[in-house]
Amino acid sequence: MKMKNSEIVAFLNTCAGLREKRLPVRLAYAIKKNMAAVQEAATAYMEEREELIARYAKKDKKGEYLVKDSCYVFENKDEFEKDMSELLAIETAVKIHTVSIDIVEKCDDDPKYDSLTMEELDVIEFMITE
Repeated sequence: MKMKNSEIVAFLNTCAGLREKRLPVRLAYAIKKNMAAVQEAATAYMEEREELIARYAKKDKKGEYLVKDSCYVFENKDEFEKDMSELLAIETAVKIHTVSIDIVEKCDDDPKYDSLTMEELDVIEFMITE
């Protein structure tokens, strides 16, 4: 399956919260397998993102990045955003472990499992089959 870098980032960011939830074994396993499968692409994305920040972010006299309101200050913000959009749109082939919707529905149907939020469902939708 092809995944955009933006989907990979969203998946990995959401999975941090999913680790805290009690999930059906098959769903937890699929999430862990998929996290491992996308990790290589995520590493390449992060390295390229850091290169873009190094290229566009302003630095002080000590060589430290300038930050305002918890955001980097850029020499040319439009160019940075253009390059970031392109980076986020790049697709990578990833071997995805799928799980049936019946397993996911157990999160709502069985009180021993935690329910999933709409955001979590949106992010893992790519790995759910009918």
